[in-house]
Amino acid sequence: MVVAVIGGIVALVVTGGDDADDTALEAGENADGAADTESDAPEAGADTETDASGDAPPGAEELARSVVQIQLLLDGEPVCTGSGTVIDTAGTVLTNFHVVEQSPICPHDDITIAVAESSGSVPEVSYVADLLVFDAALDLAVIRARSTIDGGPVTADFEPIELGDSDQVELGDEIRVIGFPGIGGETVTFTTGSVSGFAETPEGGERSWLKTDATIAGGNSGGLAADVDGRFVGIPTRVGSGSGEIVDCRVITDSNGDGQLGGDDSCVPIGGFINGIRPLSLALPLLAEAETATPIDQGPPPRDDPMDRELPFAFDPTWTSAVDADGVATDELVAAIAGGNELCVTWNYEDVPAGAIITGEWYVDGELIPEASVEPQPNDGPADGEAWACITASAGLPTGTFEFIWFVDSEFVFGEGIVVGDGATATVEVVNDTEIPLCVVQFNPTNTQTWGLNELTEPIEPGGSFFLPVGIGPTDARIIDCGGDVRIEDSSGFDIENDIFVTVE
Repeated sequence: MVVAVIGGIVALVVTGGDDADDTALEAGENADGAADTESDAPEAGADTETDASGDAPPGAEELARSVVQIQLLLDGEPVCTGSGTVIDTAGTVLTNFHVVEQSPICPHDDITIAVAESSGSVPEVSYVADLLVFDAALDLAVIRARSTIDGGPVTADFEPIELGDSDQVELGDEIRVIGFPGIGGETVTFTTGSVSGFAETPEGGERSWLKTDATIAGGNSGGLAADVDGRFVGIPTRVGSGSGEIVDCRVITDSNGDGQLGGDDSCVPIGGFINGIRPLSLALPLLAEAETATPIDQGPPPRDDPMDRELPFAFDPTWTSAVDADGVATDELVAAIAGGNELCVTWNYEDVPAGAIITGEWYVDGELIPEASVEPQPNDGPADGEAWACITASAGLPTGTFEFIWFVDSEFVFGEGIVVGDGATATVEVVNDTEIPLCVVQFNPTNTQTWGLNELTEPIEPGGSFFLPVGIGPTDARIIDCGGDVRIEDSSGFDIENDIFVTVE
């Protein structure tokens, strides 16, 4: 099996199955390593340039009126957020696909549009929207307001921005980035920077990315990148970040022309952070398609239910510092030491059909960077077997929580996390003080977004116990009995500092 992994912030080596070839992407520091430098949008009139017609270009306040916050709701509560840019008065919004994608990280039953009355106000959810079209490879999507949040008709009061020509953007050009960095209590932010280069990828051609030094916070993804004349030229997407002191070597272009990013491509030495802007020109076909598109139903929110053994199924995860040529773990890790050059996870799987599309995602401290990715690939191996995924970093793995999440045919299968730091561990003894066997024990670092795979290979009988090594630090836990009842569920994160007992009553 070849496991295609949507990349993270550090270098990726992704393999799986006996016949898979290694694929590598180099990168660097974790998503939280760089200090954010956003500031509230300045008042209108702060810009003094004039465009070719002699009129002053729109100021930051005016540009901000064309940017909305996208909130994904589950049972009426916000679960994830991003930004989008208004294209027309009917409420058509261009954003990143990962902002609106149905996933176990952001399960939702509604896509909504939140609008801020001014640059200093918190956006309020005002509209329910439909997903019209998307391109997962380019990480672009178009949504449109369907109704007001209370079911009323959409009024034509959206303020679209003028579209620019991203093909005319050149090195050194000023870029203005506007978006919403988070849910609740966060107002729109405005940052500026310049175009520092371009990057080529197979899916987007030689101008797949406009590289910029403008800060792009996680929630800014999908928002507005405007040129000096206030025209929409790109969609900002956070590609990665570092402290500014880390220098690593990252594969970001198809230097050998083989149509994919991998270990045979030349890497680019990088200091600090890289932020990418997807050129607007790559989104124009989607915008045209959206004009006549019917809404896309992404299906119900994915379930994260360990008692639900619907296939495909994964089990027996192992973290290791490396795998051999056959994908076998060379050692077993409970916690990893920062500064190492490689970190891998292996697992067993069952009933993955031949041809099923295999995808994986790497996260560091909850931050996904989908653009540094390996294309999803079909399962060309057996239905039952083993798979693995590895991360490498020439500058050394940074301190943080690493998580790998695996999908088959876009359906969530499992997520597994590990703390990278000083490598300290402890032992949790789970004691079954009930009258029914326990079937599920899940412990995962708090900064992960899933519960982790079931640690049990057989039930804990009444009166029995199970010893589980874990990493020191904040941990989430869930324990379920064999009748399907949740006995312990703690997602707030309790600190494990020493060996502890967990008694299930």
